[in-house]
Amino acid sequence: MTDAQLQAFVAVADHGSFTAAGRELGMSQSAVSKAVTALEEVLRVTLLVRNARGIQLTEVGETMMVRAREVLRLKASMRDEAEAARRLRRGSVRVGSFGTTSSRRLLPPILQALARGYPEIAVSVVEGSDPEVEQWLREGKLDVGFVTLPNEEFDTFRIARDELAVLLPAAHPLAGEDRINAMQLASLSFIMSTGGCEPAVQQLLREASPEVRYHIREVHTLVELVQQGAGVAVKPMLSLPDPLPPGVVCRPLDPPRMREVGLAVPRERDTSPACRAFLRVAGVRRGVSA
Repeated sequence: MTDAQLQAFVAVADHGSFTAAGRELGMSQSAVSKAVTALEEVLRVTLLVRNARGIQLTEVGETMMVRAREVLRLKASMRDEAEAARRLRRGSVRVGSFGTTSSRRLLPPILQALARGYPEIAVSVVEGSDPEVEQWLREGKLDVGFVTLPNEEFDTFRIARDELAVLLPAAHPLAGEDRINAMQLASLSFIMSTGGCEPAVQQLLREASPEVRYHIREVHTLVELVQQGAGVAVKPMLSLPDPLPPGVVCRPLDPPRMREVGLAVPRERDTSPACRAFLRVAGVRRGVSA
């Protein structure tokens, strides 16, 4: 099997169309179709089927898709290793990022340091929710991604600790407190963040059991609801806008509650030189996992 066959197979599965796959790869529709057919003949299985919903992966095609991505990633890693051996500092790294915490607070200084130290490394950043970043890592669509720790599925590296805090309207009676105990939330209307901090917040709420009135993913929407007096919320401090809008205050919890954020790779031993450079400038030491 060839790289072209594997790339055609992956592109068709990603786009659900031979024509769209051809546009991505710079090939004709017929050339893409022939490449996939040739791969099926080599493997002696059917990878794709056409039905009323378009082009679908077969059951074995789903398995082979994961393997195809692994093969292409490993070959790319080999090419990067060879370039590194020739003292070239080129390569590429695909980064998954979530929310304000990583996209606006943690990622920019890493990218700046990478650009200074490795100006020829190309970086593509894909933003999504925490579960989406994990799924993209699982599917081999990313080289490295920000995740909430602990995470046993990937090789992870701790890079930040983030304190949970209560968001309240400035006129709320608790706004005058220096710190807020979880039990003080018990009788309040609550706005639940459905981002990556949700497990930590849910664990906190087991102590208080407030009335959850809203489930909100976007932090700016959540902050606006707090500003309007619709309820209170708990969010990690790094995920909050800086500065907070007028009429909203942030108070830490008593006792303090922390969330840990890390970088994850599918397997540390398979990371490319470009990905290792990204981890290095992020302050990660190879072989030291979270």
